[in-house]
Amino acid sequence: MKLKNIFPVLLSMVIGVGFAYFMFNQYDQEENLNLVSGNVEKTESIYFLQQGVYSSRESMENNTKNLAYYLYQEKDGMFYVFVGLTKIEENVDKIKGYYERKGYNLYSKQMEVSSTAFLDTLDQYDELLKQTTEDEAINTICNNIITKYKELVMNDQNEGDA
Repeated sequence: MKLKNIFPVLLSMVIGVGFAYFMFNQYDQEENLNLVSGNVEKTESIYFLQQGVYSSRESMENNTKNLAYYLYQEKDGMFYVFVGLTKIEENVDKIKGYYERKGYNLYSKQMEVSSTAFLDTLDQYDELLKQTTEDEAINTICNNIITKYKELVMNDQNEGDA
């Protein structure tokens, strides 16, 4: 091998080792690592419109016979029944008004929901709900929201618990 070919080869090796050293040192410092996951769930606070709280499942079932769609949460031996979900305060009043005309008094409370798919779907339903004043449309939208919540949030939570 000729002497003039050795210098470029040695220079390339030194530069390569220098870059490798630099790159490996970047990963030694944990605070510089920012791991990004493609499965990050969006979390938002939404309004849950509560129809009632019952001390037993039997009592809950007896008092919700006239409700086509609802969801419930059991907590500390109590059954909390919800008939509407929304992000928009204006829609809270609209849903409450609809159920008051049917003879129910609703209580709204905010809770955190972590499900990007559901929250994006809720945005679309909220826009529809915002634009309507018809009782039948409000009922249909609320029923669809409850169904989507059960499908996208409650099923995901159950799968995580298994």
